[in-house]
Amino acid sequence: MVQKFRFLYKPKVPAEDLIGSNISSLSATIDAIVEARAKGGQNIPTFYLMGLNCSFISLGDFQDVDDEVNLEECKKLGVIITRRKGGGGGATYQDKDAAMLNFFIADKNFCSNVDEWFRFMAKIELKAWEKLGVKNVWYRHIGDVRVGEKKFSAIGYWEAKNVSWVGGVMNLGKPNSKIMSRILKPPPEKFADKKIKDVAAYVGNLEEVLGKKISENRVKEAFLESVEEVVGSKFIEMDLTKEEKEIYEKLIKNAFVDEDWLFKRSSKKRFGKLPEGLRLGKIRIKSRKLVTAYVAVDKENIIRDIMISGDFYVKPVNAVDEIEENLKGVNGLDEEEILKRIEKIFQKKGYEFPLMEPSDFAKPIVKAVETTIYK
Repeated sequence: MVQKFRFLYKPKVPAEDLIGSNISSLSATIDAIVEARAKGGQNIPTFYLMGLNCSFISLGDFQDVDDEVNLEECKKLGVIITRRKGGGGGATYQDKDAAMLNFFIADKNFCSNVDEWFRFMAKIELKAWEKLGVKNVWYRHIGDVRVGEKKFSAIGYWEAKNVSWVGGVMNLGKPNSKIMSRILKPPPEKFADKKIKDVAAYVGNLEEVLGKKISENRVKEAFLESVEEVVGSKFIEMDLTKEEKEIYEKLIKNAFVDEDWLFKRSSKKRFGKLPEGLRLGKIRIKSRKLVTAYVAVDKENIIRDIMISGDFYVKPVNAVDEIEENLKGVNGLDEEEILKRIEKIFQKKGYEFPLMEPSDFAKPIVKAVETTIYK
């Protein structure tokens, strides 16, 4: 039987579908398809293009909300803060002239690893931008589509319940640079290897590159043509099935701002009140991806608590939690033992750490502990 591919299109997702930090229109759509399939529904690989109708920040799974976002300014300006499910990556800001493209499929053999998933989506994006007239567009692994030195799109990957998702987010119109500068707090180390040092100047958009606005329909055509060319199959434009819609509506109706999820990585909540006798060290180091280590040690330099944050990608997402748990009780200055324990997790079957080495985690952990010696 010939595989059917679905093209799902929503030109403007309403703001009320994005207010819950525990669920969003995108995750609700994926969950609805997954749940319907589990109940015996159709397994339809889906390419989903959605336009946005509000301003919001999307945090990566491993980012420290206190380190990356100005929470007070977001509150004043009415900017929604969400945290993505799984994968990783950095913080992104989108407004009403942004769009997201997403591909999800229940076939683990479609791409063999995380690296391939990123390159698969990059192919679709590069083709689409070229069709729209964008020149000098290229892909920097892992996760950046650029025009010249400006970041044009951010790509992410997530896997859950036997469904793989890969997607990108891009600004079609000019984002509000003043708001972006007020609400985002990118660590200076993140821009150490970039020619452009200001976050607002670093983010590109389609309108700026072409000198004009492109219609939603033309964007739709370009991406639909591109995904068909990359996949090698026709995509049929269709809505969610009746069963999927029912599940989707139920999920969106029950969406809520889950403080635990949003603040799952929060240095202030985690280390705001240290137990007596502990010292806290913090260091950021960027190799190919940025890693920040918060390490609480006792007077013997034994690690009693640790939080690792950053814009890196891992699979599965609980691999970072495993690293943290496996380092508790270890001497924070024993880099050899720390490296050995991290290497064991890297070697686990099915675990992937694109562009990362065990030393990329071990080095900032030890350096963070070293800073506590002088406190």
